[in-house]
Amino acid sequence: MRAKLDAIYCYARESGYYIGNSPMAWRGGLEHVLPAPKDIHTVKHHRAITQKNAPAFLQQHLRKHQYRRVWRIGTGPDGRPINAYMIELALMTGTRVGEIIAAEWQEIDLTTRTWTVPPPHTKRNEPDCPHRMPITPSMLVIFKLMEKMRTDPSPQAPIFPSHHKRWKQSHRRVGSQTLMRVARQLQPELGQEFTNHGFRSTLKNWWKSRYPMALYELQVHHKEPGKTKQAYGSDDDALEERRPIMEEWDRYLNSAPRPAKEAETNVDFTLSKRRGVNARHRKN
Repeated sequence: MRAKLDAIYCYARESGYYIGNSPMAWRGGLEHVLPAPKDIHTVKHHRAITQKNAPAFLQQHLRKHQYRRVWRIGTGPDGRPINAYMIELALMTGTRVGEIIAAEWQEIDLTTRTWTVPPPHTKRNEPDCPHRMPITPSMLVIFKLMEKMRTDPSPQAPIFPSHHKRWKQSHRRVGSQTLMRVARQLQPELGQEFTNHGFRSTLKNWWKSRYPMALYELQVHHKEPGKTKQAYGSDDDALEERRPIMEEWDRYLNSAPRPAKEAETNVDFTLSKRRGVNARHRKN
């Protein structure tokens, strides 16, 4: 809120509506009155599926997810809704959900199997800094399915258009709340709390014991730390070096899930415990 108010005061000052410095400025102002954010802010990580449970989640839950009622449009040949394909893409790539929601057909090059997210669609939004990702076999299947379902031939058309049970809105995009709702529906089946953004952590935990983390930072499009710049340079996103790694991640997610007894040892039962407590309260 302080940052928003500071922006409002600065705009008012430059527009001639306000005279003087912003009272919400941090440097040279509130930093001498308020405690530093790092001293009072606690970082909360997004809940993530463990890498050991990721294949079972993809194959036994996400790929079997369907609407409770039959919809005539907005579903693939296997009966899955478009939202489920989007979540699978987030798991496959480790990219931000916002980039998937904003994805347009002009970003996809099936010849070179490359997905190039333009800067305006990325969180960093830095000029001349697109987010390039290799397209793996499972991703290729999703894009080809979406192409078969495509109704808008425009290059700017969204890959994952918004849809209703009776019609498709090809010019509108799926809302982030819709994807969150799907994740909440899958949580009881999996017995574990997670978020779609947490897939980035799932990929990270799998990656860190196998490959240089500098390549992971490039894959998820984090702001380049010093070591990444030293290793690959500011203009090299190491796309071809990341390609075989992401194909291996694709194969891992499609590998045979672990036996149920083994998987149960790593399941987080926080959600089921909480529901049991709530049930006892209702009875009382």
